[in-house]
Amino acid sequence: MMRFSFTIALRYLRTPGLKTFTSFAAKFAMIGLSIGVASLLLTSGILNGFKNVLSEKISGFDGDIRIQHFLSQPLERENVESAKIFSTISDIDEAAEVRAFIQSPALIRIGKQAEGVLAEGIESGTHPPTAKLLIEGKWPATESEVVIGKTLADKFGLSVGSSAALFDMASISGSLGYRRAKSFTVSGLFHSGLGEYDKSLVFMDLNAAAALFQYENKVSGWSIHGLGPESAASAAAALDEVLPYPYYTQTYIDKHFVLFEWIRVQQWPIFILFGLITLVGLVNIISALSMIVLEKSGDMGVLLALGIPRKGIRAVFLLKGLLIGIGGGLTGCVLAFSIGYLQSVFGLIPIPEDIYFMDRIPIDFSITTSLVIVAFATAGSALASFLPAASVANLKPSAVLRYE
Repeated sequence: MMRFSFTIALRYLRTPGLKTFTSFAAKFAMIGLSIGVASLLLTSGILNGFKNVLSEKISGFDGDIRIQHFLSQPLERENVESAKIFSTISDIDEAAEVRAFIQSPALIRIGKQAEGVLAEGIESGTHPPTAKLLIEGKWPATESEVVIGKTLADKFGLSVGSSAALFDMASISGSLGYRRAKSFTVSGLFHSGLGEYDKSLVFMDLNAAAALFQYENKVSGWSIHGLGPESAASAAAALDEVLPYPYYTQTYIDKHFVLFEWIRVQQWPIFILFGLITLVGLVNIISALSMIVLEKSGDMGVLLALGIPRKGIRAVFLLKGLLIGIGGGLTGCVLAFSIGYLQSVFGLIPIPEDIYFMDRIPIDFSITTSLVIVAFATAGSALASFLPAASVANLKPSAVLRYE
């Protein structure tokens, strides 16, 4: 009986022969549902893309976790606490890297031009912090090289191979009685789209920073790379338990809490708004199937008169609703994934980088979220078919066939 119902449902969906209004209704209902599914998938992909791109860029600079003095004072590079940091992270993820860093305000000067910057000396590790963002040159290979942001380089007319002088800001204030400075060569330029980094950060070798800022055997702290956002929070909590005051642990999400909280808050309103489009598609399914019940009432009367049970007739419309849901869901997936691919390859929709920290809308689909959306659309379509299918129970073959 189920095979018979499926054959009839598929025949009504394909509607061979005469094309009437109701014959197009199911197809338009499927198109409406596919547009709703595609809208939800693209919305989810864009939100996920913004979050992932920002996470990748920010964690590339700051690491997944940073450990510093509560008052930003220098810390001993090798002591009991530093050993606890390495052992704790090793227990959580052996592939994660712990890098010491020195961060201090400085003044970059080229000729008569000068600008305050934040100089950071860091161990390069397996993957230097700006490796994925370098647009020219390379990471410093010697203590006399630095990497600067493209925005800062354009401001001073610098390029790879140019020379610049860095002054320790503490020595310029006059508290030391002399000025501490060092000449560097620009070995590379990075570009992230994050203005606060591109125009103010200068990266150098850790030993070069120690010599310039007179840190000797001390560091500003440690950055942890390679954990990922899922493990960063739990790792930070584990470090808080083993490190005493004044050691302060902060994830990159905590540091930019307002930005990531804004992304999180936007999710539900946007999902609800575009979910209404899918709801319209489900309402269209009810309308389409109701019209088909009216148009095919004669056929239903003949089938009932031939002895086909009412549950078999109801199954025709339930299966047709399910087929519309599956077809609309798959079509919506193909549409959304195609747009996402074209956007990622060709950047069809650009956005101002100085506002959004990227030059194009990022789309990154989550498999789990995509499956949930398609499952919701399919289940909703099946449920939407219950009302038209239930009306079949009220059909009386004698009344239906009287005027046939």
